[in-house]
Amino acid sequence: MAYPYRATYLPVVIAVFEHEAQRIAALKSGWDEVFSQRLDAHLAGLDCRVKSIRFDSEQACTQISNGNWERHLQRKPH
Repeated sequence: MAYPYRATYLPVVIAVFEHEAQRIAALKSGWDEVFSQRLDAHLAGLDCRVKSIRFDSEQACTQISNGNWERHLQRKPH
C-alpha cells in the first residue's frame, strides 16, 4: 500500500551518540557508510526512503544548545 505523504515528506534519520568522541570515531572508521547502507536496505523492503542521515551526540547538544534537542536540530549539522 502506498502512502500519499511519501511523495512529499521524507524523514531525516538522526543517529545519536553519547559522546562527541564516539561520533567522530564512528565517522572516521566508516561506520556511517555501513549504517547508511544497512538502513537503505531495510527501508527498501518497506518501500520507504529518507531525506538524509544526521550523526550527532548528546554531548554536543548539551554543550551547544543547553540540552534543547528541538533547538539543536535546527542548527546545521557538523
